[in-house]
Amino acid sequence: MEGNYINCKINEMLEKLEQDRYINSDKTIKFGLEVYSLCVGANYETGMAFAFWCVGEAYLNMSKYENAMPHLFESIKLSQRQNICDLQVLTYLTIGDTYFDTGEYEKSLDYYNSAEKIANQITKCKNYFKNSYEYYAAKIYNRIGEIYRILRCYEDATIYYNLAVNLDRKLNYKATFGGVLLNLGNVQYHLGNYDKAMEYLNESLPYLINNNHKIGLAEAYGIVALIHEKKTNYEECEKYFSKAIDVSSEMAYDYCKIDIILDFCNFLENTGRREVAIYKLDEVYNISIKNKMYAKTM
Repeated sequence: MEGNYINCKINEMLEKLEQDRYINSDKTIKFGLEVYSLCVGANYETGMAFAFWCVGEAYLNMSKYENAMPHLFESIKLSQRQNICDLQVLTYLTIGDTYFDTGEYEKSLDYYNSAEKIANQITKCKNYFKNSYEYYAAKIYNRIGEIYRILRCYEDATIYYNLAVNLDRKLNYKATFGGVLLNLGNVQYHLGNYDKAMEYLNESLPYLINNNHKIGLAEAYGIVALIHEKKTNYEECEKYFSKAIDVSSEMAYDYCKIDIILDFCNFLENTGRREVAIYKLDEVYNISIKNKMYAKTM
């Protein structure tokens, strides 16, 4: 009887951990470690793997990469032992994200490709979430597109984003929360197709807002600001930068904050406010050094 109660309690806590893991990273880490301890006591390795993945992801969102990695690798080890396919996929993606943030794009791509190989076996293995191959493939292709975008290989980025969007559209953007649409908008912005970029961004916003995807929302507002800057709509530009910074201030994810503030600094300099821009750049420099984001530091 007691064993059944403990198992029910663990399952309730795992469900709560899944629901709340994007809300507050500090609380996610604390709660995730509590769940992990309970799972250890019950010898429930699947729960241990899930809890450690959540903890690792929370550390990533706080830019604490050295803390994230041990939890993520331990999650993979546990998932492999239990032959749980989807938890392995998600953890490989999170490790890839960690390398992406620190500018190690080849390593990032290696982990995304490993995630795709595992996802191809999804019908043959145990799965925690019971999602389809298409769900995970959309996440993977979207991330690979991000690597090519950051390397300015926009045609390759568009190929992968389109692979992701075609899969995710069938799922009502359940996999990326609409993030792939904003990424397509970002590429179109860099290609100078501002009207097309705005179409993608406007399509992405309802999904980002409804799914409370703050990182994506901050990025989308930032790109809209850049488009207004290109069109010399400076008042609208500053309004959307303000929105982007406000949203990013609610997150612990420094990578996204840095990108937005760097773009805002360029806008400030271009509009003759160099002293403010230098002050902001100094702030960003210190954050990037602290978090070992050397690509951003440069």
